[in-house]
Amino acid sequence: MAAALLGAAEWSLTRYSGGAPRAAIRCGRMGVALTVLGAGLHLGSLVLRGVAAQRVPWGNLYEYMSSVGLIAVAAWLYLVWRHNVRRLSVFVLLPLALLLFIGGNQLYAEVAPLQPALRSYWIAIHVAAAIMASGVFLLSGIVSALHLWAEHRPVKRLPPAEHLDRVAYRTGTFGFVTLTFAIITGAVWAEAAWGRYRKVGLCSAL
Repeated sequence: MAAALLGAAEWSLTRYSGGAPRAAIRCGRMGVALTVLGAGLHLGSLVLRGVAAQRVPWGNLYEYMSSVGLIAVAAWLYLVWRHNVRRLSVFVLLPLALLLFIGGNQLYAEVAPLQPALRSYWIAIHVAAAIMASGVFLLSGIVSALHLWAEHRPVKRLPPAEHLDRVAYRTGTFGFVTLTFAIITGAVWAEAAWGRYRKVGLCSAL
């Protein structure tokens, strides 16, 4: 949340002409540093939770949401490094902070062994792919919304609409490919766990 507030400060202090005073640049850099620190601590908490449970740390909805948040933050840090979109941090980090806050309060579950139906090596493949797809899709959706804003009501503090469109397209493409892999591995896991009938029903539903 502190990184999101620093991102908001950078956005507010940036001039409408597109320039950024020293205070805005300083806030932006501090926000990125806090985001990296937070991502590291978040990763550490997931690793420790997995060690405590002696399994992968995405065995329930709370852990899944926590992992999605971490992937989304990691993907955002990559975009900040690769595409120079740091001044948009508030639009990404604030929703992520709220999502993690709600997940931590409403979905929290104590560390426990996996349910029998989930005790398979496929959980490390299928669910990991689904987590990656969900995190990247979350980021792609935010960038797409910013692209529509830049296209229909241009603001000089926003990157060009074409640039945002390119970023949204690339993240969306990665998300679709990863989600496709998750669906395929999910169907294979369903066949291994429940047999052919369940697999056919799952594929038909998808």
